[in-house]
Amino acid sequence: MDELIKAQRNPAHQMTEKGRAIEEESFRIVDLEAGAHGFSPLEWPIVRRMIHATADFEYKELTRFSGSKGHPGGGADPGGRPDDRLRPEPGKA
Repeated sequence: MDELIKAQRNPAHQMTEKGRAIEEESFRIVDLEAGAHGFSPLEWPIVRRMIHATADFEYKELTRFSGSKGHPGGGADPGGRPDDRLRPEPGKA
């Protein structure tokens, strides 16, 4: 699983050495302050980035991945089609 996570390309990854150092330190602090969580190894980087970007640790408690199938995209299947469970019922959109 770690290889899968490391292999994912992150378009938001910092390009400069100083930017990477700041980002890595921020993520270290988020991990330390957030402590234990129930997110999968594919979900936690998303929640951690949300916390990093907003400085709001409530995202750890508020975030749920609906229809997650263990891959980025959560509610979409590997072919990129949206999960029908995430579509609003007719007349309720």
